[in-house]
Amino acid sequence: MSRGGERVGMAWLGIAATILVMCGTGRSRPDSPEEPTSDLRMRRLREVREGGDPGAIHRAASEALLDEPASVPLLTILGDAALELGRAEEAEVIYRRLVDERPEDGALSVRLGRALALSGSTKEALVHLEAGLLLGDASPGLARTIAELWVAEGDLERAIRFYDLALEGEDIAGREGLSLRRAQLLVLVGDGPAARGELEALALSERAEIRGEACLLLGRLEAGEGRIAEAEERLSAAAELGVTDGELDVYLGVALFRTGDWKGAGEALGRGLLTRPDDGPARRALVLCHLEADEPERALDELLRYVEIHGLDATARELVTEVVRREVAGPMHPGGSAEEE
Repeated sequence: MSRGGERVGMAWLGIAATILVMCGTGRSRPDSPEEPTSDLRMRRLREVREGGDPGAIHRAASEALLDEPASVPLLTILGDAALELGRAEEAEVIYRRLVDERPEDGALSVRLGRALALSGSTKEALVHLEAGLLLGDASPGLARTIAELWVAEGDLERAIRFYDLALEGEDIAGREGLSLRRAQLLVLVGDGPAARGELEALALSERAEIRGEACLLLGRLEAGEGRIAEAEERLSAAAELGVTDGELDVYLGVALFRTGDWKGAGEALGRGLLTRPDDGPARRALVLCHLEADEPERALDELLRYVEIHGLDATARELVTEVVRREVAGPMHPGGSAEEE
């Protein structure tokens, strides 16, 4: 027997054992002699389903299956409860049986796909989830789930297509989050022009977190196209909303430093170092920014942070020399000589 067959067989043995135990001394006695045991079990199942406890639902469904072991509704309830309890393999076994019996039922295919996704079988999960979608299953969030699984598989182009489907069926409240995710993927696959229009609209959102993420992505696009000043403006707006990208901020800081924009470079590098404190070259550039901006105390603070993290290496010694040189030369500015002072 294959390893997969053994796993399925063991899962079925576990389900059968649960039912057999319930057939023994653990079987509940009817509350009244007039009510048949099967009716009592179904009544209890209805009651516990109203309560919403997946453990109680699982036990009640297992008991009810003693009377109707082939009942598709009861097996579906049992599988749903198992899935909610995190018992992915048990749910998978139940749903496979149901899908084999009813291959035209899209909802059952989706259930099997979700169980497979939970157990980590992403590719097979996608087969069943997409089959369910084609069969007309309209489960909320199904297209989005498929899109996210394709992202996990690294196929961003397919993910974008399913985000398009998700946007068609999403209510207004959820559209901005989906639109932002789609735009993020468009940026990642290099389709900036397609992403830009969407991001410009999202940058006007009433939700601060959406505006911040949109500004961040627009900053990434501007930086990639060499528009450094525009990128800095976007990133500053994102930072004010609490959204930052340390790597991109450092990149922009270095670019602004090269243009002589000490203030802009210092702000960008400072943001970047909040999330990348060990970035030695960025810290060095920030020390030099403060020196060029005639802020020796801030330069010294950043130099001390550099030494604390990286030790007194060659870069640290170079910076110490530069700080001292600037301090010595300081009295000569803005005019005159040291002797005249």
